[in-house]
Amino acid sequence: VPHASISAVTPLDDWKTVADAAQKNPEVIAAVPFAELEGMLSFRGAMQPIQLQGIDPQLEPKVSIIGDHMVKGRLADLKPGEYGVVIGEITARRFRLNIGDKLALIVPEVSSVPGGITPRMKRLNVVGIFKVGAELDSSLALINVADAADIQRYKPGQVQSVRLKVKDLYAAPQVSAQVAASLGADYRASDWTLTQGSLFSAMKMEKTMIGLLLLLIVAVAAFNI
Repeated sequence: VPHASISAVTPLDDWKTVADAAQKNPEVIAAVPFAELEGMLSFRGAMQPIQLQGIDPQLEPKVSIIGDHMVKGRLADLKPGEYGVVIGEITARRFRLNIGDKLALIVPEVSSVPGGITPRMKRLNVVGIFKVGAELDSSLALINVADAADIQRYKPGQVQSVRLKVKDLYAAPQVSAQVAASLGADYRASDWTLTQGSLFSAMKMEKTMIGLLLLLIVAVAAFNI
């Protein structure tokens, strides 16, 4: 999961300029091109919603450990123009997929037809399977960032955003906001507290309630004594 990401109102024409500006911040460890879109995977009649991330397989190890959790294949097999995909172990097991299998990606596309949205299909080739032992094994898939740009109908070389890795995970909101502010008003920041915040909020609430309940039990027992 990205610590933070920087995007603009329009696709980034030169992501390296944004990455260089981000790395001037001493709290930023690395900055790499990144894309994110949602769709449906389809294989032999079965379908599953998926969160698709576009990455540069050469640079991704700087910001992510997912390359260390590959069960089959390698991130390096995500070559531009070949529409390879790396899927989670649960997704592979659900569809009974293996290296070399082909499946369809269905993404929504805004159009001028009545209703405004039409589905668009792209054929993907499974080149790797990862397992991190979390929900991502069933909800995440990775493709090359150039292929993601093509699916999003960007111009060659354009990317959606720049992904950041910061020294202090809990400082990601402040650091990403500083980077976006230094780039100008057209840039905005997103961080893990926005994408995964509900999970951690629920855990914090559970911890607070358990502490309160234990305190009440001790108080009642002490009062009885």
